[in-house]
Amino acid sequence: MEKKLSEASLQGKVELLHQILEEDPLILDKIIVLCISQTPLHTASMLGHLNFVKELLNRKPELAAELDSNGCSPLHLAAAKGHVDIVKELLSADSEVGFVRNLDGRTALHVAVIKGRAAAATELVRVVPELSRVLTDRGETCLHLCVKYIRVEMLQNLAEAMKKLDGDLVNWKDCDGNSILHIAVAKKQIEIIDSLLELNGLEMNALNKNGLTALDILNQSPRDLRDMEIHNSLQNARASSVKDLHLIREDWIPEKVRQNATRLSSLQSNARLSSLQSNAKKPVVKPKHTDWLVDLLCGGVRRFSMVVERCLALSVVPIALFLGSPLFRCFHCGGWVAVGTSALSVVDGKFCGGCEVVRWLGILSV
Repeated sequence: MEKKLSEASLQGKVELLHQILEEDPLILDKIIVLCISQTPLHTASMLGHLNFVKELLNRKPELAAELDSNGCSPLHLAAAKGHVDIVKELLSADSEVGFVRNLDGRTALHVAVIKGRAAAATELVRVVPELSRVLTDRGETCLHLCVKYIRVEMLQNLAEAMKKLDGDLVNWKDCDGNSILHIAVAKKQIEIIDSLLELNGLEMNALNKNGLTALDILNQSPRDLRDMEIHNSLQNARASSVKDLHLIREDWIPEKVRQNATRLSSLQSNARLSSLQSNAKKPVVKPKHTDWLVDLLCGGVRRFSMVVERCLALSVVPIALFLGSPLFRCFHCGGWVAVGTSALSVVDGKFCGGCEVVRWLGILSV
């Protein structure tokens, strides 16, 4: 019986369908229950048998939601073939089926756009406007598909219809951050570019994930005879290169750069916290306010003493003859000084000149 029903759907014979239903009233229910690759409604919708489709939907409207082995509903097939009347009937039976995506991640509207079925696509958006917001697996709107598959007339019709629904859809970006203008320029489709530039609300200088505007994409593409015309059209529409925008926006910073910056910021925060915790554990040592003056005055003495200590370590006996006077060690700083020198003098046989000055100022208590 299923075979007879399949033949009836192929030929679109409503009389044969009635005859089959009289012989087996549950045949349509069996079709729904059985795991078959394609229902009679799929076949009739694809072949454009309008009356046969109407009769099936009158008897069993649930058939509109059944999917074939490719995940396609009857609406997918009707839209792909451009059967507008059948599209209307299927949407009347179940408008939610328009949101169903097949195994390729495409709705009936996506399929209609790809196949260039302008009337079917327009009807889908008219009956269920929300279908224009459904994206493909790559984050593309139906406008992206219009540009990708060069559907100029359909792009104009859908853009106007979608603009009334949601003006931001004309500037929507796919998974690579490309707007419809980015894609049109990359493909160097002059007619589509001119159509897009006439749209109100189109962002001329939107940036993709690589931080490029549409003009940047043109400048980085291989040279072509169409480049000059496209360049002039973009500049007349006030399109700019990213270097001329003088802005930094987070949405075009490459993902790896953003991740590295976040990681670096986290490491710096952790290091700063560790430093604070480490410093908190150390006792605070207040420097003496006289240390700098003592170092200043006694620095020469200490450097001189290092030379003397080195000479003594080497057993240089005639050091006094070299200096021309006997040596003396300061009580305070321990430095060796020569008695009678103008730079370093010994007062009362106790201190070098530098330490004596500090003592005299009252800073050093000895």
